[in-house]
Amino acid sequence: MRLRGSISNAALIYNVSSTLDKFGRNILVKFLPESLQLILQSSLDAGMQVYSSIPVKKIFSEYLLEPSEGDGIYIELEAELLTRSLKSSSDSITKFRATRKDDVAYLKFSTTHRSRNKAEVTLSQDIPIRILTLDQIGVVNDFELPTPDIQFRLPAIEQLRSEMARIAKFSTKVLVAANLKGLFYLQAISLEANIKVTFDHTTELNFNVLPEEFYTNSIKYQNRDRSLPAKIRVLMKDLKNCFSSPVVTQRTTVCGIIENHMLTICCLLVSPLGDSMGRVTFCFPCNYDDDQV
Repeated sequence: MRLRGSISNAALIYNVSSTLDKFGRNILVKFLPESLQLILQSSLDAGMQVYSSIPVKKIFSEYLLEPSEGDGIYIELEAELLTRSLKSSSDSITKFRATRKDDVAYLKFSTTHRSRNKAEVTLSQDIPIRILTLDQIGVVNDFELPTPDIQFRLPAIEQLRSEMARIAKFSTKVLVAANLKGLFYLQAISLEANIKVTFDHTTELNFNVLPEEFYTNSIKYQNRDRSLPAKIRVLMKDLKNCFSSPVVTQRTTVCGIIENHMLTICCLLVSPLGDSMGRVTFCFPCNYDDDQV
């Protein structure tokens, strides 16, 4: 097995890695011939999932991939360590390679900076990794999402983050509801409070902004009463962390509600010039464990 490369867009990987880092868990990293995938794995009964995919040509200027089996190399690592390694790499030359030391596998990052006197200074960081076989990872494919009951766009993201921070003080769960006429609201219910924040006239779906696969044209969706809201209840802390991510923006995000099952938030990664750079999908399981809705 051989893996090495040179990173040309560390900021993009950093934005995705720092997003997963908010959830404080190990992640699966898949090095494939055409894409780099960072995945937060969890059963939908136990917690949320995050899937991301970035084309190799958008982030690596050099890339050598020689798997010992299959078409890719799969590793498990701590998102926090990956985020830390990439934090200072945005304006520097960063190379990486898989290596071993004392029979322990590492992903080694070497970042070269220029000092004030123009001397080159190289900083190296070794991230412990666990190399996984195909049998160990099982079948981890792209999320095949159920057809949502509705899809909707988010309101102004700064306003949304501010309201989430306010209502998060009152409940550990939040009810998310939206309809097809632009209504969107969040509701926090606890023994002490019942707080409902309504955002009227959120941005309607624009089929020219995002790839068509972000949307559904199912009969179920088309025949739905446009004023009837779909609702789902999820964990407050997970949704708050999602909305605080730099990959979640009003223009490049489409949300979906599958009632009594799942909330999905699909984000297109874009360059400053508007070029597509990959995607991130968040899946939040329904969290109805009592009678409060």
